[in-house]
Amino acid sequence: MNMRKWLIPFLFCFSPIFGQEVLTLEKAIETALENNNLLQISKKQKDISSADFTIGNAGYLPTVNLLAGNSLASTNVHQELFSGAVIDRNGARQTNWNASLGLNWVLFDGLRRNNMYSRLQATYDKATTQTKVEMENTVAKVSKAYFELVRQQEIALAYQNNLVLYQDRLRLAEARQANGLASKSDVLLTKVDINSQCSLLIRQQTNVEKARIAVNQVLSRDANVAFNVSDEARKPSTDTSLVYSGKSSSLLASEKDITIASKQYSEGNSVYLPRLSFTTAYNFSQLQSQAGQLLLNRSAGLNAGLVLNWSLFDGFNKNRQRDIGRLKVDISQLLHEENKRTQLAAYQTALVLYRNAIKILVLETESFALAKESNEIAKERYQAGSLNLFEYKETQKALEDIKVRLANARFDALSEEVELKRLNGELVK
Repeated sequence: MNMRKWLIPFLFCFSPIFGQEVLTLEKAIETALENNNLLQISKKQKDISSADFTIGNAGYLPTVNLLAGNSLASTNVHQELFSGAVIDRNGARQTNWNASLGLNWVLFDGLRRNNMYSRLQATYDKATTQTKVEMENTVAKVSKAYFELVRQQEIALAYQNNLVLYQDRLRLAEARQANGLASKSDVLLTKVDINSQCSLLIRQQTNVEKARIAVNQVLSRDANVAFNVSDEARKPSTDTSLVYSGKSSSLLASEKDITIASKQYSEGNSVYLPRLSFTTAYNFSQLQSQAGQLLLNRSAGLNAGLVLNWSLFDGFNKNRQRDIGRLKVDISQLLHEENKRTQLAAYQTALVLYRNAIKILVLETESFALAKESNEIAKERYQAGSLNLFEYKETQKALEDIKVRLANARFDALSEEVELKRLNGELVK
């Protein structure tokens, strides 16, 4: 079989299919933020915290209650009076109406509601921060999956371009053999290289498809959705002298935990102080009865007053709850300090990796230009007969390797840049 007859169609197996969606990184992130279930849950939890964050829930507003009732009764009555009279009534009806409109307003509760309102605000702020944490995690996951697909496609394209170079070398080897400048061995070895490269390309196709499925997975959509990624090669742009801000969303969330625990502790301490409430009510009552001496009794009126409630002793439970509250504050502070150390160490590691990745990317970019020029020179010398096949193969092999290394270096730099921004609180504005 003539290698060139089947090689040309195979070269287009990785070419973008016309009509498919071109998925940019920005569009991928937007889709993931819309479809991610964990992010949607986080947003709903934020909405719950927002609904709880009201002055009414904190206890600043009075409560108003309306109570109304009516009862009917039918009784048989037998009464013997001191006068000697006897009253007998069968089926005597009795109707009782009552209604009450009452208001209760806590005037002082040991500053409990002040601390509760602050705690509700801190809880809402934490929910907002947690939503941002989930957004950052989603953006980071999507970005890395997207960059991975780009890397695998770049490697596939590198293998595809290598086949073109090998085909060109095969043409030269066949021409040199025909002119008596080279043996058939050059042709056979070149065909072996072509077969090897085709095998690599087939395996790489599997890697590309796996990466494409992974992107669809993080976008929370069907794994079989076909799309192309942007051909534009992204370059990392973050300054390697970036200073740690200490304002990552994770740290802000653990800071809110301290505030929440402190406010809960202060809420608990309010039980040591008295509770003063203002109460008022309008009451209405009407009783109609065919039994007894009184046929109608109606009353209506307004009453108001102050109620003082002070728990002086409850079996030392207040002291126990106060101590537990203090321990929870200590725990939240310790967890925050541990989180700070963990985040700082992760950031420092990411910064070192990013700086090295940038250095490697610069070197590999320079090496690619050198290897490309070297291969062009070797091609001319091989064509002229001043270079043997094995020397020519070495320059091609160097070019093949640098293409893959360049794709890997670009992926490493972009991935470390994403992680660096996430740890510094700059991934999602």
